[in-house]
Parts: sequence; structure tokens; C-alpha cells
Amino acid sequence: MKSSICCVVPSIRETQMAEFRKAWAHLFNRHSVTLITVRDGENPTITVNDRADGEKQVNDPVKWKPEDEWKNLFFRKTDAIRNLGFAFVAGTCHNDADYILTLDDDVHPPAGSDPIQEHLDVLQRRVPISWMNTAMDMGTITKEGVWDTKAQSPYLRGFPYGIRDEAPAMVSHGVWVNVPDFDGRTQLKLTNNGQNPERLPYSLPYFRGPVPRGTYFPFCGMNVMVHRDALPYLYFAPMGPDTGIEGLNRFADIWCGLLLKRACDSIGWAIYTGESTVIHTRASDPFKNVEQEKLGIEWNEWAWKFARLTEFDRDGMPFGFENYWRSYLDKATRFRDLIRKLQGAS
Repeated sequence: MKSSICCVVPSIRETQMAEFRKAWAHLFNRHSVTLITVRDGENPTITVNDRADGEKQVNDPVKWKPEDEWKNLFFRKTDAIRNLGFAFVAGTCHNDADYILTLDDDVHPPAGSDPIQEHLDVLQRRVPISWMNTAMDMGTITKEGVWDTKAQSPYLRGFPYGIRDEAPAMVSHGVWVNVPDFDGRTQLKLTNNGQNPERLPYSLPYFRGPVPRGTYFPFCGMNVMVHRDALPYLYFAPMGPDTGIEGLNRFADIWCGLLLKRACDSIGWAIYTGESTVIHTRASDPFKNVEQEKLGIEWNEWAWKFARLTEFDRDGMPFGFENYWRSYLDKATRFRDLIRKLQGAS
């Protein structure tokens, strides 16, 4: 039986979305994907394109939630607005979706490849999370001498057999080529303060495999698919002007990844990274990024420590961070409960 997939894409660029729909049309048709577009702004709107009925605008995407939830859980003028799309998927007839894909509006599928199927292949696997195979999962040589990139790399000597199918993969974290996901400081360093943009690598040797239990990683939201049961834990952190915190931007997905990984570790689920690849078509302004990332970079040095839920020395902690983080944890818990309720969980 074919899996049902909803794809949530936040956007403020109509021209970019037209290009996006054109680039992904053949794969969305192949996999019967319902596209949920969250158009950000003062009054965010949602459009649904399920191909059979064409594109329809949802005039009131928050009518099934109390007003205070809108004010407290969803944040405008930031990529975290995709949380509204996730809640919409859970709270409508699209709730029967087996998988939720989220993409940025400036990513395209590479010619001849199928990033959606690559995600689906991952989410059918069981993988280890207590041990890490030092042979990265890049495929293997077949008997015919052909390199099969879809096959799982063999486990090396000493890897326990009893945990090789330890955990179901519930999150597939994809990667990207053409425009790497660097912060502004790194972009400027690699490009000689922006003078040599060609020095940015087209691709990187991304790790491919399950992220071990207890380990964090830079979670990017531009190419991710989750099983519906993991959706309650996919809450992008509050960012932008609605937070009332000046200069807080560009860490919604990174901090979402911290809480998502913590939840998966606790439940016994796996997050698999590196299998699905898209083309990132737009380069952001590194000088603007440096400004937007100042506060987030400072706070990020503490965020992962708080995500561990362990005691540590708070000496030197930036003013305002702990209050923000505790508020984020509270919002993430309420978002989880909201999604479960909308999905009909007991």
C-alpha cells in the first residue's frame, strides 16, 4: 500500500514557490504528495495542493485552535512558522499522512534522483543507536563488482549482532549540495570576507548513518522527513519579532534538533542523517547572517547543555537565555500535546 505524504513548505516568495512547484512536480505526482504551503507575514495563510482538487487556500488555518495557542506557540516572520503547517496537517483530513516532509522553498531535486524515495527508504529501516559503525553507511560492493550505494555497509568486527536492528528510524535528516549550510562567520572566513565566493565547496563529505544515542548534531530544517508519530516532537524554536527578543534569528531548526534528538533518544527511536540529497539553489548574504546570528551563536553555546537536562556551571551564562530556554521547553511540551490531541491520540 502506498504511503501518504504531506510536504510543509514556508515561504514569502511567490516567484520562488512557482519554481519550487515546477521542480518537484514529477516527484510529488510519483509519490502522491500533498503540498502544504505556509505563506508567512502579518496574517499567515495556508494553501493546500493535493493535485486532485488543485490548490486551495485555507482562509482560517487556526480556527481549530484557541486564540491563546496561536499567540503563544506560533511565530511569524521566521522559518519557525512551519510549525503552523505541522499543526494544520495534524488537525485536518490530512492527519492520515504516514509521513511529513518539510522543505525550504529554494531546494530542488538533483536530476535523475528521488530525494523523497531516499527519505522513505530510511524510514523503513531499523538501525543501531547504542553503537556507531565506523564503516560509514555509504554502500557496498556487490558480487558483480558494482558499488551499490543503496545497500547498507557491512558492520565491522566486534559490532554486537543483538543491536544491529535496535531502533526504528523515525526521522530522516537530509543534506544538500551547491550552497552549504554555513553560518555567516564561516561563510566570510571561507570566501576571504566575501571576495571569493567560489571558494565555498559545492558539497561536503556528509556523514551518512544513524546519529548515536546521546550525541547532538546540527539539524537543518531544509530537507527533513518524519514518521507521523514523531511529528509532536518537531517543534521549531521561537524566533523573530514575535518573541520580543531583538536579534534572535536563524536557530529555530538547530534548537528544534536538540529537543527532537533528546526525545528520540528517550523513546528509543533513531534519527538517520545523510541519505536524502537536494540542491540548495540560493546563497544567503553572509554579512546579513552575521548580524542575524549574533545572539543565537552566543546562546547556542548553552542550549545544548540545557537540552541534556543535567546540572552544569552557569557561570557566564548570557542574560535572558535561561528564561527563554525554559519558555521554549514549555512551548515544546504544549505543542507536543496539541499535535497528539489533533492526531487523535489518547
